[in-house]
Amino acid sequence: MTPPTPPYILRVLGRKPLEELTEMEFLDDLIAFLQADADDRKFAPPGSDSETFPNRKLNGVNLDLFSLYRSVVNRGGYPTKERVAELKPFVAVNWAGEIFPLMANYSPGHRGTSVGHVLIQHYRSYLYRYELAHPEDIIPVPPQGERKKSKANIRAAVELGDRAGEAGRIGEGGVRGGVVGG
Repeated sequence: MTPPTPPYILRVLGRKPLEELTEMEFLDDLIAFLQADADDRKFAPPGSDSETFPNRKLNGVNLDLFSLYRSVVNRGGYPTKERVAELKPFVAVNWAGEIFPLMANYSPGHRGTSVGHVLIQHYRSYLYRYELAHPEDIIPVPPQGERKKSKANIRAAVELGDRAGEAGRIGEGGVRGGVVGG
């Protein structure tokens, strides 16, 4: 049996596409990424492993960074001022209403009113620089002239979301915070 390749070697060799990564592989790669930068090392101190990382809880469960990351990149990535100005309202992310329910931390009876703010803070701390290092993970929203409110586009967006491990939520005019809308 061949021993597993250490995460820092995988970073040098290149990472598998996001849709092929298991949660443990993703966390190992994220830990190696955070530890490679002295400024980010505080988020993944030496000895961090995918079993216990991150040392943050939300709704009584370890923060589900894998689902958080996948949900955001499937909606065009972190909504920076530049992205929002260019593509608004198509990059709007409803953190509490759309992202949180897709995470292992979610429970139907959750009453926290600041969950959206907490998710934004954790995304910026743990995942934003990782997203910048992996632009191939981002599923782009259509350019301004190509956005249409057709049922075919909505179905395609939902199927794309399903393939990525989540069902897109269809709202009035398309998939909210995702690929199509209006």
